[in-house]
Amino acid sequence: MFDITTTELLKDLVTIPSVNPMGATVKNDIYGEKAIAEYIADFFRKLSLDYEIYEVHPGRPNVVATWLVNAKLTILLEAHTDTVDGKNMVIDPFSGKIKNGCLYGRGACDTKSSLAAMLMAMYNLKKHNRYPTYNLVLAAVADEEYGFRGAKALMKTGLKADLAIVGEPTELSIVNAHKGVVRWRITTYGVSVHSAYAERGENAIYAMAAIIHALQDYARELSETKRHPRLGCATLSVGTIHGGTAVNIVPDRCTIEIDRRILPDETLEQAQNELVARLPDDINYEISEPLVWANGLDSTYNASVVQRLQQAAAPICGLRPVTTANYATDAGVYHQAGIPTVVFGPGSIEQAHTSGEFVELQQVETAVKIFEKVCEMEHG
Repeated sequence: MFDITTTELLKDLVTIPSVNPMGATVKNDIYGEKAIAEYIADFFRKLSLDYEIYEVHPGRPNVVATWLVNAKLTILLEAHTDTVDGKNMVIDPFSGKIKNGCLYGRGACDTKSSLAAMLMAMYNLKKHNRYPTYNLVLAAVADEEYGFRGAKALMKTGLKADLAIVGEPTELSIVNAHKGVVRWRITTYGVSVHSAYAERGENAIYAMAAIIHALQDYARELSETKRHPRLGCATLSVGTIHGGTAVNIVPDRCTIEIDRRILPDETLEQAQNELVARLPDDINYEISEPLVWANGLDSTYNASVVQRLQQAAAPICGLRPVTTANYATDAGVYHQAGIPTVVFGPGSIEQAHTSGEFVELQQVETAVKIFEKVCEMEHG
């Protein structure tokens, strides 16, 4: 058995860039999850675990290890391998620098610390000849930060699990409910002419202004009428706008991107139908298929997972708070597939995506112990 510590493993993961290109076409070694997937596959290989590595998009693989022990139940531990970009960081994003008990770098908090904790839990079980009481699946998936394609591809393989823990920075609190997300692109069309003869054209930006006004009314309506007792209101936001080519040309095209945060009981079809119903009928526009969508996480079905995680954590670090999140995660994908799922991991969401991202190493070590305990718990 090879030797590695939690800190060494996390530093290895952080020093391997795995930036999500966020839908853009890029040519740079820092983008994509291929290199980190190969590292994780080698880790599984050294542990003599069965694993599979497969692409969910060119150069962007999932890595999934399976440890079957002929148990009645199967547990899925999942963490994403991609990160947001590190261009504007005030530290070297891929150094894995350690200072004052913290490890710094892009993904240190979101969410390579969760991934390292899950991998180390499996490593410790193997090293000390201990066996999980569940059939254990550990999935390191691609593209959570943009399109959730890794989690969706995992479900398309036919994987069955009885419970799941998705690693995200929750400060070791248990997130049992969160919002989902849908994003669209809307484009309005006009007729381009010289601005000296603007009356002869049709201004696509003016047309978009009418749509934005309708969306603003719809966003206000959502905040007043669609509410969840723990998550608050559904939301809608226009996040980007692009139109025109020059100030002296009437624009023939204008495009916006919309972010809609859906509640756990809302479906994609319902959200889309409601959106289209609010758009003006007299405007020449086109709406894209959803650019991104993921369901919310509903606490109705995951009480047993919360209980097991609480029981595992209590002797290690006390009873953990059960809370909610407004952001979306891969957990929504597994919830939609019928797997009782919670979100849990080291690190603070307030550090995620920041210019000086870090994670407290002691919290990662605590997470390792909790994941080990979960995997070894007796169950009925």
